Amino acid sequence: MSSASGTQVVGGERLVPGRGDWQGPAPVLKPDVSPVLRSPRTGKPLTVDPKREALVGSDGEVFPIVRGVPRFVDSEKYVGSFGIEWNRFPHTQLDSANGTGISHYRFEQLTGEKPEAYRGKRVLEAGCGMGRFIDVLAEAGAEVWGADLSAAVEASSKNTAGRTNCQVVQADLFELPFGEDFDLVYSFGVIHHTPDPEAALKAIARHLKPGGKLIVWVYSLGVRSGIKARWVPRPHQVYGHFFRALPTSMWETALSTYTKGALAVRDSGLPLVPELADWVLPIQDLRRR
Repeated sequence: MSSASGTQVVGGERLVPGRGDWQGPAPVLKPDVSPVLRSPRTGKPLTVDPKREALVGSDGEVFPIVRGVPRFVDSEKYVGSFGIEWNRFPHTQLDSANGTGISHYRFEQLTGEKPEAYRGKRVLEAGCGMGRFIDVLAEAGAEVWGADLSAAVEASSKNTAGRTNCQVVQADLFELPFGEDFDLVYSFGVIHHTPDPEAALKAIARHLKPGGKLIVWVYSLGVRSGIKARWVPRPHQVYGHFFRALPTSMWETALSTYTKGALAVRDSGLPLVPELADWVLPIQDLRRR
């Protein structure tokens, strides 16, 4: 139900729309998602034990629910840097926070469909990061599940706290806690970061309903740099090695300085400078949208 102010009331707790935080203790799981969670090991259904704040299986398996996020892993493995990134900058690409339609537009660009096409459908994002796309789809009326291995689930859960039809889980893409449950499974810019992209693709495809749709996008060579050969270092790779060589206490200052400089070059107004800057000083300039 909703109040006159637009605040939703669920189970006696108040929510603010969009990315707003829960006003009061959050329920164990979001109320408007289906009970589809299963043991990644056995495939058996899991049920919520509210007193223990955990998911439990019939054979005694227990998976904790921490800050509203079911946890199926105890380590970020190879994706720790993404957790740092998205918890430090949780709203950078979030339409409901920055007042743009960047993520809405990007979803259309990558899928050829509007988010509203999935109203009333159940969808899964494999590698949801800070939640930019699950927020868009939840607003469009889909039942949305987002899974990520990294601590970015903290940011995505907060960013979608007011979406009662959107649930985030922390899980390994190779062992997701679902069956064949989804009308759409999508993954944008994720599986090429895994140890085995082909196996990752097959793993997430297992969770489609019969006749469901799988949409995957990965980075391609030379999109910004124009360099097609794998053996030639890209500018961002060179800069990345430089930044990682600095003391961690200097990372934020170095990245901030780089960002300001890259944007200043683009704003110089000189002929061909923006095009050259895309190659020499690559950055995603969200002001262009």
